[in-house]
Amino acid sequence: MWNEDDIQGQLFSCDEWEMLVGDLGLSRRQGELMYLLVHGYSDRQIGGKLGISLATVRTHISRLFQKFDLQDRVELNCLVFGKFREQCNRMDCPRNRTRCGQK
Repeated sequence: MWNEDDIQGQLFSCDEWEMLVGDLGLSRRQGELMYLLVHGYSDRQIGGKLGISLATVRTHISRLFQKFDLQDRVELNCLVFGKFREQCNRMDCPRNRTRCGQK
């Protein structure tokens, strides 16, 4: 679903996203869906990108929200970015080396 060309300039590198998907215990399809949600795709756009109906998109989103006890996309983004920060804290993450306002 995601390759280096798709992700270039996006929020996460391919490796970062693959690690997030694994840490969150997501299936490949759930990872694809979450990637598109985090990047601001609408339900209709997700359906077009994944080649599935709008009803199927909404079913997948509902199940994803249930899995993590989420109410909306804002909570989904908080989950993803919180997990990403945890990953960075466990590793030598270049994003951890500089704090805002520091050089």
